[in-house]
Parts: sequence; structure tokens; C-alpha cells
Amino acid sequence: MKRFTAEQVSCVECGHDSTRVACVSFGSDGITKCRYRKCPKCKATFRTVQIVDGDDVGPERRVPYLTQQEKIEKRRECARKSGQVKLTAEEVGEIRYLHKHGVFRPIDIAAQYGISRHHVSELVHGKRMWKDVETPESLPWMA
Repeated sequence: MKRFTAEQVSCVECGHDSTRVACVSFGSDGITKCRYRKCPKCKATFRTVQIVDGDDVGPERRVPYLTQQEKIEKRRECARKSGQVKLTAEEVGEIRYLHKHGVFRPIDIAAQYGISRHHVSELVHGKRMWKDVETPESLPWMA
């Protein structure tokens, strides 16, 4: 098995020819090698991955960092696929609107969306994972 498989990778920010490997780790599959790199010129950091399977070494590829909002959306999507999340961001906005304007009681909102009254309270007060969802000014289906 090849031990040294790192390639010369240029900086994603300034284009400097040579970046330094700050940390190396292997994925849970045992063949994915992840490198955290740092540019000595502009101090930018980024990540690369490479498949190293015995003597078969794949190219080193840059992995883009996700923004905070992209991380939230990815977490929500995974939770939705696994059945842990019943609501969408639009439904959370609707719940907040209905509660804010007194259209329905919390117990009625809970029954309509198939969640508990306690969960309605947490959504309305911005707890849990929906802190970034704003209350809409109006609902199209109520016009």
C-alpha cells in the first residue's frame, strides 16, 4: 500500500501553487482519505478527499465547505428522509402565522398538522431546528 499519496494542490482562494496538509483522517470505509489543507500565502483552509484502495490511488478532489444555511437544509433533508421530521419550512411558517394572528387555537393547529400542542409551542417560540424560518406576512390560501 502506498503511504504517501498527497498531491500538490493549489489554493482555492488565491491560486497559490503549494498548500500544506494540516490534518489527515480516513473515512469510516477505510479507503477514503480526507486532508485538511492550509495555504501559507493567504491562510485559507479547505478540504480534499482521495480514494486510496491498496495500490489503486484516485485523484485528490476538493470538497466545498457548506454554508451554515446549507448545513441546516442538509440536516433537515436527512431528518425528513428518515421520518424524524414531519414538517416543511413552509408549514412551520404557516403554523407561526396561524398562531400569531389567532386564526386557530394551538390544539387545533396541532391536530391539523399531526403534531403535539407542545411542539406547536416550541415552533411558535423559535425553539428546535426551525429558528431561521420567518413568520410570513400573509398566507396565499387564506386570501
